[in-house]
Amino acid sequence: MFPVIWCLIVNALAVACTESDNTANCEAGQCDTVGGTEICMQCKAGKVPIKGICKAHDTDAGAITPTGCKVSGQNPTATSVKCEQCDAATYFLYKGGCYSTADAPGNAMCKTVTTNGVCADAADSKKYFAVPGAAKTEQSVVLCSDTTGVAIAGDKTYTGVDGCATCDPPGSLSNSGTKAATCTACDNSRLVKTAKDKTTTCVTEEECAGTAGFFAKGSTSKTCETCDVATYGVTDCTTCAPKAGSPDQATCTACATGKKPNADGTSCFDCPDTGCSQCSAASQCAVCIDGYRKNGNTCEKCTPENCKACTNDAKVCTECVTGYAPSADGSSCASSSANRSALSTGAIAGISVAVITVVGGLVGSDRDAGTHIPSIADREPQ
Repeated sequence: MFPVIWCLIVNALAVACTESDNTANCEAGQCDTVGGTEICMQCKAGKVPIKGICKAHDTDAGAITPTGCKVSGQNPTATSVKCEQCDAATYFLYKGGCYSTADAPGNAMCKTVTTNGVCADAADSKKYFAVPGAAKTEQSVVLCSDTTGVAIAGDKTYTGVDGCATCDPPGSLSNSGTKAATCTACDNSRLVKTAKDKTTTCVTEEECAGTAGFFAKGSTSKTCETCDVATYGVTDCTTCAPKAGSPDQATCTACATGKKPNADGTSCFDCPDTGCSQCSAASQCAVCIDGYRKNGNTCEKCTPENCKACTNDAKVCTECVTGYAPSADGSSCASSSANRSALSTGAIAGISVAVITVVGGLVGSDRDAGTHIPSIADREPQ
């Protein structure tokens, strides 16, 4: 079980080696970076990673022994490729190697080792977190962005968050499962998104704004927060945006089923009226949706079909939806295309009359001048 888990972790995070010591002594593609220092995670046979550099089990024993590096409970041998525990003061196990809190690169990951071989407190940079309940035979510190993480006690997995730059450690799992760290800052200008269950992810501002129930909070150090957190949002709010002039607060534009926001988007009220868009208090409608008119504290539906507004009387439409126009008495909405067709027919008739009149005038004028222009009536049938 454990070798399989180890292989999965190494394969997920390993990269090509570039430093000369590692290209010569580390297995190809089994390097990583800690605090700007390239480290080896799995050496060639007979060597183990000590502070990120492969050390020979025999000729470099002086460098290996003080770390407490053990393989199957024994000192490394000619077949060893990594450490399985680091049983010495200030040392802890990280990706198959032994590292110390006393110097680099170990001090970039861990600040305190309270039990030999186990990191108790991550470095102050908060780029790593200490794994709850880890033993000296298990990796006890994890990078905040490491989504593979580590499994301890066989069935409890602790991970980082994709794109996370700094984080707080996850709480301990009481049963088997997976638990991620709480991200406090993301890389690449992404925002920390905190869900209702307090889990965190890293998203772009556009992704935050495009997610129902969330808004980009703040002006400079922005975070992605839920709309219905009472401290900066609105209880029962389902859709919101940053408040104009006060981006640390949310302006609610839609509420949970059966509720409507007030005009300034600071509260959600019980408002069962289906034709209402904003309520000033419980069951007190302030603004109606299109197709309805305000009647006291409720909304009354406009009766003409395709009516958008009926200001004073539900039966009299004053404005129709796009593509329609109200009749003279407002009792109906007629298609604008039908009106255009009717006008076109009338216009054609008017043009015909005008042409005949003009032609008739010309005929009379020419007759007076002694020139005969045959009229339509003078023409012989074809």
